[in-house]
Amino acid sequence: MPRLGCRLGALGGCPGNHASAGSLMRIGRSGTLLIVLGLAAVGLPPIAFWVNNRGEENLEQAHDIQREVILGAMGALNAETGVRGYVLTGQEDFREPYDIGLQQVQQSSERLDGLVEDEDVAAQTDTVLQAFERWRAEFASLEIARVGEGDLSGARSITALEEGERLFDEVRAVFDLLLVRLAEETEEAEDARDQAELLQFALLVLAAAALAGFAAVLLALFASRRRQEEALGRVRRELASERELSEQSKEILATASHELRNPLTGLLLSAQVLQEEANETGNEEVGMMASEMAAAARRAADLVTELLDFTRLEAGRMRLATDEIAPRAIVRRAVEDVQMSYTDVEIDVTAEGGAATTVTGDFARLRMVVRNLLENAYRYGAPPLRVRITNGGPGVEIHVEDSGPGVPSAEREAVFERYQRGTTSGERDGTGIGLFMSRGIVEMHGGSIRIESSPLGGADFVVVLPRG
Repeated sequence: MPRLGCRLGALGGCPGNHASAGSLMRIGRSGTLLIVLGLAAVGLPPIAFWVNNRGEENLEQAHDIQREVILGAMGALNAETGVRGYVLTGQEDFREPYDIGLQQVQQSSERLDGLVEDEDVAAQTDTVLQAFERWRAEFASLEIARVGEGDLSGARSITALEEGERLFDEVRAVFDLLLVRLAEETEEAEDARDQAELLQFALLVLAAAALAGFAAVLLALFASRRRQEEALGRVRRELASERELSEQSKEILATASHELRNPLTGLLLSAQVLQEEANETGNEEVGMMASEMAAAARRAADLVTELLDFTRLEAGRMRLATDEIAPRAIVRRAVEDVQMSYTDVEIDVTAEGGAATTVTGDFARLRMVVRNLLENAYRYGAPPLRVRITNGGPGVEIHVEDSGPGVPSAEREAVFERYQRGTTSGERDGTGIGLFMSRGIVEMHGGSIRIESSPLGGADFVVVLPRG
């Protein structure tokens, strides 16, 4: 070896080359392998996490795109339902779901512009938006204009309605095609994510093996971290599943409520036509049946509106009108609604002479509050019922009283909670959202609602509204 070393030194021309060659030989194959494994131990974990994060990002993006398309489809359904309801009834209330639906489609379109990267999916998305815009321009806008101009016969013509149905069927069809494509994309992203997780696991195992001297410690740490990640993943999946179930339930409830409006609108129109024919022919029996049909349809429509408002209140999306309203007008309309549904109800209405003449708010929703309280008093209290409008310091008070068993003091706050019912309700049916809705609407008006004992012996629901 000394001779070989001198020769190498002589060939290199200096002692330094001799020293370097000796160092490399002392490292040997095992040293080189240790260096390679050390570099692998340092470099592989970042690569592993990058691969896994990339898979998660791709899957999250696929879910985001799919969700936005579903929201856009629901917005389109809201718009179509609103147009049909507006055309058939001529009531401005049906314009709201149409406007909300247009806004929802527009928002989903804008968000999809920043999400979709695949050219084919982008092209399909453009096709969906073009079909929806064609339906809006060639049917919805024209029908709304006709109703606004008073041309109800033209708006309700079979030809116009069939054309609108044909155009919207095209919208449904392209939405369905896009959703099928996105379902396939999401499934592919899930498979890629699973493969990324397997690759990540393999890379981490290789990195752990590279640190042979610390294998036991690294394996223990890795196993502990893996268990924590799995536990955290389970918790996240459970939370995500609960959130998704809650959101889906609200979306299904809102969609079902919108869809229910269509047959109810048709039933109400049929009842009105039948009433007119009965009036012309003088058939009192048919006229009575038509009146009962119309009352039932209006009641069902009110329930559907209440369900829609419930989903809006839950989501924080309820918007109120700000009109000057006479409390007496609110009470009068609410009493008429209840007496139309319950012909045997006895309701006494009184108002203080000095009571404020107006409050500021949403007439339809305040009317629903008073109607809910009257129906609650009728179903769970006992006749006679009484409504009093009084001055209440800085506000106007509307008292809804009954002669029933009342509400125990311990339950007077709980009954306003979602899905809660008092012990005095017995076996009588109910959704448990009426009082929850009433409190939410009153508080959005800057008012309050409470329960007291009535001089009649039952409950006294007191609604306090600021003066207009």
